[in-house]
Amino acid sequence: MRPIQLTMSAFGPYAGKTVLDFDRLGTHGLYLITGDTGAGKTTIFDAIAFALFGEPSGNIRSGSMMRSKYAKPETETYVELEFAYRDKRYIILRNPEYLRPAKRGSGVTKQTGGATLTCPDRVIAGKREVDRAVYALLGIDRNQFTQIAMIAQGDFLKLLLASTDERIQIFRRIFRTERYQKLQNRLQAAYRTEKEKRAACVQEVQGTLRRIALPEDPARREQLQLAQEGQLLPSEIQTLLEAALSADETALSDCRAALETTEEQQKQLTAQLAQAKVLAQVQTELRSACAERRRLTETESAQKKRLDAARTAAAGAAGMPEQLAHLEQQLPQYAALAEKAQSMQQLQTQLDKMQQKKTTQAAQIQQTEEAAASGREQLEQLSDAGEQLEKYHRQYAELEEQLRKISALTDTIQQLHQAEAERAQAQQKYQKLSLAAQAVRETFLAQNQAFLDAQAGLLAKSLRPGKPCPVCGAAEHPHPAQIPDTAPSREALSKLRRESEQAQETAASASAEAGRCKGTEDALLQSVQAQVQALPEEFHGSAPEQHAAEKQAELRNEQTALQEKICAEERRMQQKEQLRRRLPKLEAQLKEQQETLREIEPACIRMQTQMQQEQEQLVQLRQNLPFPDYGTAKAQTDRLRRQYEAICQEQDAAEAGMQKLSEQIHTLEGKMTALRRQLDEAEPIVPEEIQQKSQALAAARTRLEEQRNALFLRQHTNEEVLRQFTALQKQIDALEQRLMWMGSLSDTANGTLGGKEKIMLETFVQMTQFDRILARSNTRLMMMSRGQYELLRREEAENKQSHSGLDLDVLDHYNGTRRSVKSLSGGESFQASLSLALGLSEEIQSAAGGIQMDTMFIDEGFGALDEEALEQAIRALSGISSQNRLVGIISHVAELKDQVEKQILVKKDRTGGSRAEIIL
Repeated sequence: MRPIQLTMSAFGPYAGKTVLDFDRLGTHGLYLITGDTGAGKTTIFDAIAFALFGEPSGNIRSGSMMRSKYAKPETETYVELEFAYRDKRYIILRNPEYLRPAKRGSGVTKQTGGATLTCPDRVIAGKREVDRAVYALLGIDRNQFTQIAMIAQGDFLKLLLASTDERIQIFRRIFRTERYQKLQNRLQAAYRTEKEKRAACVQEVQGTLRRIALPEDPARREQLQLAQEGQLLPSEIQTLLEAALSADETALSDCRAALETTEEQQKQLTAQLAQAKVLAQVQTELRSACAERRRLTETESAQKKRLDAARTAAAGAAGMPEQLAHLEQQLPQYAALAEKAQSMQQLQTQLDKMQQKKTTQAAQIQQTEEAAASGREQLEQLSDAGEQLEKYHRQYAELEEQLRKISALTDTIQQLHQAEAERAQAQQKYQKLSLAAQAVRETFLAQNQAFLDAQAGLLAKSLRPGKPCPVCGAAEHPHPAQIPDTAPSREALSKLRRESEQAQETAASASAEAGRCKGTEDALLQSVQAQVQALPEEFHGSAPEQHAAEKQAELRNEQTALQEKICAEERRMQQKEQLRRRLPKLEAQLKEQQETLREIEPACIRMQTQMQQEQEQLVQLRQNLPFPDYGTAKAQTDRLRRQYEAICQEQDAAEAGMQKLSEQIHTLEGKMTALRRQLDEAEPIVPEEIQQKSQALAAARTRLEEQRNALFLRQHTNEEVLRQFTALQKQIDALEQRLMWMGSLSDTANGTLGGKEKIMLETFVQMTQFDRILARSNTRLMMMSRGQYELLRREEAENKQSHSGLDLDVLDHYNGTRRSVKSLSGGESFQASLSLALGLSEEIQSAAGGIQMDTMFIDEGFGALDEEALEQAIRALSGISSQNRLVGIISHVAELKDQVEKQILVKKDRTGGSRAEIIL
């Protein structure tokens, strides 16, 4: 990357726009950036770094702090850099975030940061997009760029004199070796985790052994207690547990055999007791059967009496079926009788409705006749309605026109009063502003005269004895003019001039406004006079406004009375029209009602005749039936049928009950015979003796079961303890194997091996990079020191307690001694640190993927060199610049100005800010 042209606007100490054409410096060689202290030499490199990466080169200031304090408010802050990279040209424009005056109104607003990158084939806009594009193009970030392209004496002197621990931190930031440090920490953490896992397993083994169920054998019990206390080896513990489990298994088998024998004896006794219970149950059932046989004998006698009574009742009801059949044949006649009665009722209802309709229709005819007569009479009274309506409307319009003219006059008079008030207010404002403007004008004239009077004093202040006066040419100045204490400054005078001009403009605006108000007032006065002339002579007096109000009230009263007459006349016309439309409708309605009445009368006569015929038929039907209606006949028929069915059902039930009772007696007698035979054939049994034997066997069985359960629980517990102990012991063995190699790996990576040098993995990686840096650095140092000094990495630490591997020594080829770099003088330290910085810069470029960096800046440090050392340093830098690289030296050293022809001179301006120019 080689800069072609740099433009800085309101950036850092550069108040205005500063353009540096680096093409004038060539494509290689040395050039010097020199000038006043604090003028902004390093700011040139800051501007390049800011344009590329959005941040200046140092870590003290941010991009938002680069707004120049000397810049005018309207001057924009930005940096534009045109540069070449791999034979292509790029232009990047970037501005920081800063406060600027608002374009609208007063105050300030925030100018947001932005960036634009112009490539040969496209334009990229936006800060993030440009940042990504620059990184993709150059392959480095801001930190790497400042380490490659900017060499500052203070930073690299620290690197030269740093200890191993300090140099580890520096290289970690430069070469990004944090991943090796993280690997060291992860290995150490993993080793600690495995140790914690093993300790947890050992603790769990102790807890498992404490759960061993101890046997009753004293010798084995004592050994297992030693195992619980952790005094035995794992193999001995496992053997003891297996032997205890084997002994418990044998005892458990013996106990189970004894239990089986006891259970068999209990089964035999239980069978005998069951037989005794069965015989007792048989005797009980036999007694119950005998009692049941006596009860059934008594029930059999009662059932015979019931059967005889049922057969007698059935004989007496032999004629009931014929009577039921006759009644059921008559039921349809009752249905016809009910239908005829219902028909008569419906006919009577229709007749009542028809007679009611006839009465209603007659009343409606009478009402319609009365309404028609009343309407004809009202129509005769309204025959003259509407004749005066047109006259009333004409009079109302005349009154409305007079009111409109008077109202317009009143409005114009009110506007005239308002215009008079506005004119008076405007004139008063103009007078006030005119006096104020005159006062400001007089003040300005007085101050202006004082300023002119003070110019002689200012001119006299610059006079020097023996130097001619620029006005009179005299070399002696016996009575120079003095600057008055009351003389204003140029800025104060300019401010007074602006205030005077603004006051004059404000007074002129007020005068124009007063003139406009006077014109409005005159126009309104002429309009009032014209409107008064258009009204009757009674308005031509001196108070037209008062007379207009009285006339308005009088006209409105007349208008109200006339409006009432118009409304009354319109109501009479509306009523007349309604009567004209209503009378024909009433006559048609009357005719229709009379026709309906003539149709109703014959229908009523026909319905009365039909009612008489239906009544005669109903009387004839009732004479041939024994019951008055269908409901009574149906109820009597149902009662007779239920009575007959009950007699038949009673006979059937009595016969079935007798049959069932006979079957029960026969079954009971067979059961009694079988029970007596079972009692005669059974052997005698004594239940009390059997019960005593059973209780003794139950107690023995309980003891055996308790013994078996205790053995089973102890066996199960110890089996679980043995299983868990074996599994945990396997885990402990595996963890111990893992801990052996993990501990060795962690100690190796973290440099904590006993008796070995304390070199960590990260340090080892950095040692390799450091060796490459020293190889590159020694090429420069040997040239600068005329072959005297060579930098060497110290192989061994001062002691086994501190980290080693990155300590630095210097080999003096003149006397063959090797000593610490801290023993070098100031000039020698500069040569060594400069060589180290150049070597580091080349190594970073190589590590960054072979990036092309065609420019470099070296900041200060040359003041510590003598003339010969300075010449050797310049020769070494010239060797770098001869490789198609442009090297800029930032320095105050005067000798460099004579040795380096191409220069960028930076100077401070007396008015504030700085300026820079290229000198060839």
